[in-house]
Amino acid sequence: MRIAILTLPLGHNYGGILQAYALQKFLMSLGHDVEFLNRRHDVSFKEKTLNLIKQVVKVSSGRAKNFKTRARDAFVLSPLIEFRDSKLKLTRELYSRSDLSSLCMEKKYDAIIVGSDQVWRPCYSPLIENYFLDFLDDFPNDILRISYAASFGVGVWEYDSEQSYNCRNLLKKFDAISVRESEGVELVRNFLNADADYMADPTLLIDLDDYIFPENGTEGDPGGICTYILDSSAYKSELVAKLAVAMDLDVINNKSSQTYDVTSKENIGDCVYVPVERWLENIRNSEFVVTDSFHGCVFSILFNKNFIVVGNKARGLSRFSTLLKVFGLEERMLLEGDGYESIISSEILWDKVNHIRNDLVLKAKAYINNSLGV
Repeated sequence: MRIAILTLPLGHNYGGILQAYALQKFLMSLGHDVEFLNRRHDVSFKEKTLNLIKQVVKVSSGRAKNFKTRARDAFVLSPLIEFRDSKLKLTRELYSRSDLSSLCMEKKYDAIIVGSDQVWRPCYSPLIENYFLDFLDDFPNDILRISYAASFGVGVWEYDSEQSYNCRNLLKKFDAISVRESEGVELVRNFLNADADYMADPTLLIDLDDYIFPENGTEGDPGGICTYILDSSAYKSELVAKLAVAMDLDVINNKSSQTYDVTSKENIGDCVYVPVERWLENIRNSEFVVTDSFHGCVFSILFNKNFIVVGNKARGLSRFSTLLKVFGLEERMLLEGDGYESIISSEILWDKVNHIRNDLVLKAKAYINNSLGV
């Protein structure tokens, strides 16, 4: 079947790109022709002006050392963009409902799948109604409407009354609905008046060999504690330092060495993202992982690495709690201030974890096949 996937704009983070890569790979393994609807943010003149004012204030106050520009963003994100453009099949760039509608009329897809990632979180979406496939209402069609592991990101309802009304009516037209968190099942039921299945994040569905890219010639650092921390804090820094001493291991930072705001333009090369292939290898070759990232946690489980995940309240705990509960690994999550000693001395029963993952793959295959009627 000819399938289009609609996910959040790609090219800004590892998790977003890798879940897209995995869902494409998974659907292709089932024999389908797959591409991504390349929905992009259309930034208004007002938004651009406000962003410029904010940057001027930050630079003039000394809180930032340089202005963000499209060229600098592209340079810093270039390893992620290169992976996206080489590994994913993308349509032309689409900036509006009418762009999406026109393309779908032109392409005549059999199905559109919304997912995965936080596609149903309005603060991350270019236009939340698009992610409930409002653009298919612009023309008579029999395109299947499916969500796969769509995520709200959090366990609270963030839609305003108009968004709730619109999305509730749009979801009635879906042929199959699944979400990525158990709390998402409740949100769909309580606020959108529909039933949803739980489905695993796509990154858990494909073979581990699909995350090895020998053609790029990269080779991760052996051993050590691999850290992937999105939101730095004194607690997390102290935790990593204590673990390094307790385990007598070196620390491998799976991020750029500097952040954009505190780096002068002469040293902007220090802000360039670690290549996706190397990011994966650093986790796969590590002896222990410390992360506050959902997909940092996912790949620790995939590669059977002992790990600690520090719950990231600002980015939503729902994703972490569901993932860890599914695998019986709830004790691997700490909150700021918690002790860590019991975690490093406990073993993970990886045979059990891997058996659960195999069951999730079978469940996902059945869901996709049933949703597509094949």
